[in-house]
Amino acid sequence: MKIIKIGGDKSIRLDFVAEDIAWLWKKEKGDLIVLHGASKYRNEIAEKLGVEIKKIVSPSSIESYYSTPEFMEVFLMAYAGLVNKKLVAELIKQGVKAVGLTGVDGRLFLAKRKEFLYVKEDRKIKMLKGDLSGKVYEINKELINLLLEKGYLPVLTVPAISKQGEILNVDNDAVLFELVKAFGPDEVVSLISAPGFLQDVEDERSVIARIEKEKLGKLLSSAKSTMKKKIIYAQKYFEFGLQKMYIGDGRVRNPIKRLLEKGEGTVIF
Repeated sequence: MKIIKIGGDKSIRLDFVAEDIAWLWKKEKGDLIVLHGASKYRNEIAEKLGVEIKKIVSPSSIESYYSTPEFMEVFLMAYAGLVNKKLVAELIKQGVKAVGLTGVDGRLFLAKRKEFLYVKEDRKIKMLKGDLSGKVYEINKELINLLLEKGYLPVLTVPAISKQGEILNVDNDAVLFELVKAFGPDEVVSLISAPGFLQDVEDERSVIARIEKEKLGKLLSSAKSTMKKKIIYAQKYFEFGLQKMYIGDGRVRNPIKRLLEKGEGTVIF
């Protein structure tokens, strides 16, 4: 099995990605799961609607957003409404039997709400309450397997849901971790708005082509917030039997073929 993770930047070409997913879906005989984001779409919609997006920073310098009820409404518009259905439509054009679901549907991603957050503000650590975010801890594997067995491609996205029925903002990398644990894929393909894992985030020519999984820890010291989080999760994926993780450019035609057949981008092994 392979899992395709698509980043949330608007520069990623969903039509190009869908072409290659269709190719891989046939090649893998349907043994494929897709997980996508929509962060930049969310931010753009929020700006248009005048909804405040408050960025917060954890004590370990990981950035996220304060998830107010208004924020979560915009979240649903972008992830569940706009991007999920656009991607499903592009896949259907390519002849793929795609079904789009959020973590809310069928309790697909079950999460526990965080009672409070610790955030860093002006060099001080503060406690923040009222946040509608959570930690995903369970995947409805039965529902995903039902789709796979019937020949459908699951196209999944956040948010998640709690046992109490609360819609919660959860991290897509954390969801991917739970999918890796549940399904044990041999490979993960991550499509981002860069040509691969960059040594210097300001220089797209600084792609690191190959990274041994044992050396991921050495990259943490120089990694910035978002990439630091991704490295931490990548280490976890390999603990559960992942063989390879590919990171490549979702802005170009044939993004997956470039990674798997031509070796363009980054491979972690």
